[in-house]
Formats: sequence, structure tokens, C-alpha cells
Amino acid sequence: MGAGSVLDSSASGTITTTAGSLTEDGTVRLLTRRVDQTAERFAMPDATLTLIFSRGLAIQKRDSVVQANSLELASTSLSPLAPLSLISAIVQDSDFNIQAVGQETLDNGVLANRIRVWKSYASDSALRQFATLSGRIIWLDAQTNLPAKISYVRRPAQGAIAGTRVDVYLSDYRQVDGAVYPFSIKESLNGMPWATITINNVAFNTGLTDSDFPTE
Repeated sequence: MGAGSVLDSSASGTITTTAGSLTEDGTVRLLTRRVDQTAERFAMPDATLTLIFSRGLAIQKRDSVVQANSLELASTSLSPLAPLSLISAIVQDSDFNIQAVGQETLDNGVLANRIRVWKSYASDSALRQFATLSGRIIWLDAQTNLPAKISYVRRPAQGAIAGTRVDVYLSDYRQVDGAVYPFSIKESLNGMPWATITINNVAFNTGLTDSDFPTE
């Protein structure tokens, strides 16, 4: 995917969300820096929503109102919408476990290799209780080895508290400056289509800093 030469990425495009009979159009900006900082910003007609992950901490912001995510939510807050950063984080972090499950044919007919990943937090005993919440299933296209689908459950706390199942579908990968990026992204929540994202522009190594990923 060209990860070796990518220090940061900045992508922009459009988003259409669906909630029941309500459909809204807006714009989206996706940022990544190294393998431990991501930001999703959705500018919608009624509000701007921002999700930021930075070095183990995560927040969500509606306009200027900031809400810190629990550590349980933070365990799955590294954005799947920019899979280059996510896959790089998994490969480079020795705390991640990777298990091959087998091949499956996705709903769109793509034959994919299914793998299960989760973070053991073996290097930080204080966080090991979150290992079971960090799991994701990734389907890699059997022809291209690029992520075609990423699924996981976001839980705000441990125990019997219900979580939200997130399914992200990635396609239309294009080469940009030696790296690849999905220009078509679809996201479902609890099995219901929620967002369709079309990326218009991608740039790598633009000089993003910590200030682009505030968690306070």
C-alpha cells in the first residue's frame, strides 16, 4: 500500500448520510499522521462532527462541544476510513495479534481473505482489560490484498452494555504518489447503511502536526 514512505495523509470529499427517511449531504476531511493519529471531520447542514484518535486517547466533538471517549471506545477509535494508517499500525505494533480465518465471498462478489486482529496490550498491563474490546475483522481482497471490508463493535464500557457494530466497505483504490487510497467508502451501523463517502482529493506528507489531532 506504499506505507513505508507515508508520514501523514489528508483526504477530502463528500458524504451522504441516511437516518431513516432523512438524507443529508455534507463534506468530509480525513487526516492521518504516522500510525497513531487519525481525525474524521464531517461538515453537515446542522453541525460539524469530529472524531479524533491520538496515541491511545479519543474524543468526539459536535461543533465546539468536546466529549472525551472512554478507554473502551478508544480501543477501536483509530479510523478505518483511512486503511493505510490502520494496517500500518497493526503491522508495526507487536501488541497486535493477527489470526487468519479463511476465505469468504463478500456481498459484492469479491473473494476475500478474512483475518481477525486484536490488540493484546501485552506491553502495558494496566490496559490488558481492553484487549477483548479491540478486535476487528478485516477482509483483504484475494486478488489485490487491499482491505475490502472492516468490521468491529464499539462498546462504551465493559460488561453487558450494548455496542454498535460498524461495517466499513472500501473500494475504488487509486494510486497517489506511490501509495494507494480508497476513493469510495461506505459505512453501516448495526447493519443499516449510514454513510456513503466519495473521496475527491488525497495528499500525502503535507506536514501535519500534533495540533491537527487535539484530544482536549
